[in-house]
Amino acid sequence: MNLAPCFFGILNKIFLALPAVAAILQAIAWPSVALVFLAMFRAKVFEIVDVLVAKVKDATHVKAGQFELDTEQKIRAAVDKAGESARYANPQIMERSIPEAQIRAAHEVSAQLRAAPIGYSQQLGVAQNEIQSLIDQYEATRTELSSGPNRTRKMNEIAAKMRAVSIAAYPLLPLLMRGEKAGARLAAICVGSVQNFV
Repeated sequence: MNLAPCFFGILNKIFLALPAVAAILQAIAWPSVALVFLAMFRAKVFEIVDVLVAKVKDATHVKAGQFELDTEQKIRAAVDKAGESARYANPQIMERSIPEAQIRAAHEVSAQLRAAPIGYSQQLGVAQNEIQSLIDQYEATRTELSSGPNRTRKMNEIAAKMRAVSIAAYPLLPLLMRGEKAGARLAAICVGSVQNFV
């Protein structure tokens, strides 16, 4: 009996099956190597994953902080603009009523803050930081400048800036009303007075 044709037939079938076997081995090889690697170095891999998760969280906080900083800068620019408009206004008119420009500025600042990509507590924090900065400016002006038109003009400018933040800072009104400094009391008056026009 001649086994050569039978042997070559088997070899031919093996050669024809080799690409399929190679494809199966190739499909299994990388996952197998990855599983072996994870099994051998699992402690190190988990440590690396923990570090990566911490880095992503830190990056998120930095990004949120950047948004808050950007928002503070935009709000400060709008508030400063309101203050500049009050710089040359007639003080006697400002004593009797709140200029329409300051009420518009309060609405603009509030809208900018609400549109900012930060949460409500950060928005309130931005308003609180701005009000506190203005309170400090008012206290410094009272201390450093003697009575006169220059001091009055500067204080009117600060009051205009406080009014510009008034809608955004309205939730802080009870805190401002309890303030011991004259600047905090002025801020409370400015914040409360604009609410009559909202």
